[in-house]
Amino acid sequence: MTGNENSEGAIQKYQPQHTIPTTHELNSLRGMAELVAKSSFYKDLNGLEKAATVMLQGFELGISPMAAIRNIHIINGKPNLSPPLMIGIA
Repeated sequence: MTGNENSEGAIQKYQPQHTIPTTHELNSLRGMAELVAKSSFYKDLNGLEKAATVMLQGFELGISPMAAIRNIHIINGKPNLSPPLMIGIA
């Protein structure tokens, strides 16, 4: 269980103060996206831009970057939320 999941495994949202990341947040997100893109764990996110885009989508929805990586999947060029993420947001 990660820090974003409750005892039932549903993903919990955090409440960002804003929907557009600050420069500091964007730089941090870029660094995390770079690590994700270089890892072999998330083969669909094989570029910095792909990983960062998924993380930004998560930021907008109020979920942590790694919860976004695990639960937002790009299908036919569009972000799709996993069922646990949908439950957590609802």
